[in-house]
Amino acid sequence: MNYLIIAALVVVLIVYVVLIPLAKRKNMRNAQEKLQRFYNSLSTGDTIVLSDGIKGQITGIDGEFYKVRIAENVEVELNKFGIVNKLGDSK
Repeated sequence: MNYLIIAALVVVLIVYVVLIPLAKRKNMRNAQEKLQRFYNSLSTGDTIVLSDGIKGQITGIDGEFYKVRIAENVEVELNKFGIVNKLGDSK
């Protein structure tokens, strides 16, 4: 009888130590790939929404930084991680 309890505890331990972290890692990898595809799809002329809710249009791309026109004669340079959505795009 004690062997069944020990075997059950070992199975539960394996699930918590091995299987759950593997599943989380897979989900995280999928989310990172989706985010990378989103950033790769951005190009000059796209209308985007920034993390603070400001809408703007991409006027230039320099590596990880994007130049975004947010108003007439107002252009800001920001890191790509500040972009949360591309308008006109269905998720």
